Amino acid sequence: AVVRAGWTAEGTGVTAGGPRECCEACLAARGCNVWVFCPVGALCGGQCWLKRQDDPRVPRERSAGPSVPWVSGSLERAYWDPSRPLPSSLPSLTSVTLSSPAGDIRLRLRPGWSQSSVDYLRLLATMGADLCVDCKLYRAEPQFLLQGVLRAVIPANN
Repeated sequence: AVVRAGWTAEGTGVTAGGPRECCEACLAARGCNVWVFCPVGALCGGQCWLKRQDDPRVPRERSAGPSVPWVSGSLERAYWDPSRPLPSSLPSLTSVTLSSPAGDIRLRLRPGWSQSSVDYLRLLATMGADLCVDCKLYRAEPQFLLQGVLRAVIPANN
């Protein structure tokens, strides 16, 4: 997943003077554990992509070889170690609040409607995860239901 893009149509992407600066940008960015830098000026010079992988110890590789201009690295941080147990969630938690640029959205949890969804939200709230890093809410029925996609950043346990 991209934490911060190295290029955007608006020209607001992350740039760096070299691989070291790109790595430092990753260190400074919350959730980043993989960085990719392009040093070739005419092609993609200075682009620094900050990413997050489930396990940066086993980085995914798109292509390799002398014709690939990209340099990348990974940081052994900000990943979830599946060998460690999940913390227990709070069964007494009856609501969670999503913070968005438009304001806070308070969700009342309804275990009778979807116990697995409620368990997941309780777990994220218990862990102190950012619950709405990249939320896409597309349908709201006041006092009834909210549909969309919830992407949370789960704090590292390593």
